Amino acid sequence: MFLLILSSLLFSARADDAPPPEDGWLSLDVPADFGSALDATGTIADNEADPDETGLHPSPHLLRGRWGIRPVLAATSLANAWGMDIGGALTHQWWSLYSPSGHEFALRPAGQTELRASGLVGAERGWSLRLDSTHGLWLGPLGLLVGPSLQAERLRTDTVQAPAALSVGPMLRTAIRLGPITPWASLSPAWTVAGDRPALQKAPWDTALLGAGLVLDRRPLGLRLSVERRWLGTNRIAPAGTSVAADQATWRFGLGIYLRAL
Repeated sequence: MFLLILSSLLFSARADDAPPPEDGWLSLDVPADFGSALDATGTIADNEADPDETGLHPSPHLLRGRWGIRPVLAATSLANAWGMDIGGALTHQWWSLYSPSGHEFALRPAGQTELRASGLVGAERGWSLRLDSTHGLWLGPLGLLVGPSLQAERLRTDTVQAPAALSVGPMLRTAIRLGPITPWASLSPAWTVAGDRPALQKAPWDTALLGAGLVLDRRPLGLRLSVERRWLGTNRIAPAGTSVAADQATWRFGLGIYLRAL
């Protein structure tokens, strides 16, 4: 009897001394994701790890992240001249599965950084290199992200040209998750810090971008629709070969179909 009681006590001590579930950061997953970052803010249903053998769930401070590479394909327009924007984007996304209080629908931090490079072919020609890094919070299905945006580009048509320039400014992005559908919108005024490009004549900023779109995520397939309206200063090419500063508005229409492996 004494040996039986002693064995039971030793067994209990070993169980009590077992280390708690791992806390802190997880290793970043690298799935073959070609979608937009706005569809990756992670909910418990999509991302929660299985309970361990003790029946405990991961720490409420758990963070997740992933890298993604996706193609860029969009139709663009400047001064009624149309072109195709072709390139690629490298994206990193991170998000918290839970709030510090452990509730799914409380404030949860999240963010994304995207580097996009593309070239324009057609009646509108040029190149673009853009870096956006927005971070913020999700309150249940509503997300609000803010951060810096940098863009270097050169655009040209037969009648209008936007000389090479680097612009910097803030970006505000908001989205709402409605089941598998996520509408989103973004706003980004910017100022030219390098390059000889005319500023907008009737605005306190040199260029401005207004975007909106829709993400439909029905795994493993996803669909992304986007439209952007941008205002910038250009030089209109006169018949005599001279140029005159003129404000222009551009359109950009994007359609993406992607396969998510994880």
